[in-house]
Amino acid sequence: MKKTVSDPSAPPAPGATIRDVARKAGVCIGTVSRVINGKDRVDPETRARIQALIEEMGYQPSALGRNLALRRARVIQLGVFNIADPYCAQLLKEIARHCRERQYGTLLSDADYDPALEAEGLRRLLDGHVDGALVTPVPATQNAPHFKRLMAAGFPLVLLDNRVPGVKAHCVKYDDAGGTRIAMEYLFSKGHRRIGFFGCHLHFDTVRDRYRAFAKSHEARGIGGWDERSLVLEGGLSNDRVATRLAEVLRLSEPPTALLAENEMMATACIHALHALGRRVPRDVAVLSIGGATSPALAPMPLTAISLHPERAAEEAVRLLLELIEHPARRKAPPRTVTIEPELVLGDSA
Repeated sequence: MKKTVSDPSAPPAPGATIRDVARKAGVCIGTVSRVINGKDRVDPETRARIQALIEEMGYQPSALGRNLALRRARVIQLGVFNIADPYCAQLLKEIARHCRERQYGTLLSDADYDPALEAEGLRRLLDGHVDGALVTPVPATQNAPHFKRLMAAGFPLVLLDNRVPGVKAHCVKYDDAGGTRIAMEYLFSKGHRRIGFFGCHLHFDTVRDRYRAFAKSHEARGIGGWDERSLVLEGGLSNDRVATRLAEVLRLSEPPTALLAENEMMATACIHALHALGRRVPRDVAVLSIGGATSPALAPMPLTAISLHPERAAEEAVRLLLELIEHPARRKAPPRTVTIEPELVLGDSA
């Protein structure tokens, strides 16, 4: 019988299966599967031979089959406290990009500051439709049992920004106190001594950390005589409400010469309100934002801000979560906290 010699330059025959690869390698299908899925317990020489045959034969492992075998959906749920917040929008964009690079899809769950909506999203996490979750929690304690249930079940979960009281979970957070100290030192260096803190989310632990650092910065400088009730401005993000509150404070005998805003949305509202009141920024009142200008179109000028680097937080959060998803043994390790260091970015507002 005439022996046929194949042309090594010809393209690989289509339709090669895992069974074909196993037969040619002289191993069982399970061994080929372990090589494809990066499992241990395969001799290095055998692994190298199988990998070479996979390339030579043009075998394309089925992503669906691999995911079913691993019981993975390759989808991550992103839970945010409010998608309308520019910080959340920027964070989501960066997270989605990193997930795409790792061939994971994303599913959004927006709580809109409502603990009940957040709880609804958390309850769905164990139904098998997603492999893990990244959550920026709503600042409320009533959902702690839901988070604890997920942790007890070994579900891959990483928290961002806000913490959940009583819940020990992997977390990516910002050095809020350190960022506030940098902001205050900058304002002090500009000669400001009468500084107001403008915030409407003092129930967020991150904002509380910023306020505590704000107050301690005054104490460290020995600056007294400022009326806390006059300078700690709590209000909604309505421009009219902000303007009303600012007008009250600016009528004080010693009004603030600078405002530290809890985030860029608040800083933008302050600047619009100050302009409406006929005040020039920064000549009459300086405004410094905790959080960089991720949506410059919203601000009437480039903000002087403490950049929290949401792009770094997104990268670290995705990396940490995928470690938990792809290496289940690591879910039993003590929770880790990754801290993102802040940075002062100079703009025109302070």
